[in-house]
Amino acid sequence: MKLSGRAIASFAGVAVLAAAIVASFMLLGSGVPVQPGQADVIAGLGAGTIAEPAAADGAQLPEQILSCDFAVVYTSVGQLKSVSDLVVRGEVTDVSYLDFNTVVYTKLTLTVAKCFKGDAGVGDEVTILEPGGITTQAYVVGDKFGGPTKADTETKVKVLVDGAPLTQLGDTCLFFLGTGDISVVPGTYYVPMGSFQGRFKIDNGAAKRFVPADWGSKYTSLSMDESTVDSTVAQAAGQ
Repeated sequence: MKLSGRAIASFAGVAVLAAAIVASFMLLGSGVPVQPGQADVIAGLGAGTIAEPAAADGAQLPEQILSCDFAVVYTSVGQLKSVSDLVVRGEVTDVSYLDFNTVVYTKLTLTVAKCFKGDAGVGDEVTILEPGGITTQAYVVGDKFGGPTKADTETKVKVLVDGAPLTQLGDTCLFFLGTGDISVVPGTYYVPMGSFQGRFKIDNGAAKRFVPADWGSKYTSLSMDESTVDSTVAQAAGQ
């Protein structure tokens, strides 16, 4: 799979490791994957939404890993800021999951505490779609191998992009975001730049992003002390 340019960029394909499917799809602009010829998409979540499981349940679910090759790797806060439409810090106040065109997404509501770039005020709620989430084994199997069984429809699985943990309810995060341009959910929504590259979880006194084990030394967590996050982002190039 190739992810290029903005947001998650352009998918040429996705290999789901340890899964029984290979999904081919494309990204339009900075938005979300659609199958070729399917630019007209759903207006709302409808039956495609999977309710958030209890935290304990989510922690115990089997995992499927999306293995990705990113055409763009963001190596600095300034680089992320320069390509973002919106840069915000806040608390995740709602989490749900959405199956759409062979891909599962995590749909977040972030209540803004600080905006560094873009148009968002303190207390505003921002909708964010992240690739990966929780779905059922039936959605993973699809119509392959005779289609899903009843057990598949009752078995939840966690889908992770390169193993990156899912964002959780109550997380405090710093997001570097691009504007989504396909109507997957109603209204304006955003997507993290380069998937997990543009999401920093703030916890235990530090803000840092996920680092896949096999990405080498060029890509780092860009860890920042929690007390210096605001000044670091504010002073970074890419106004």
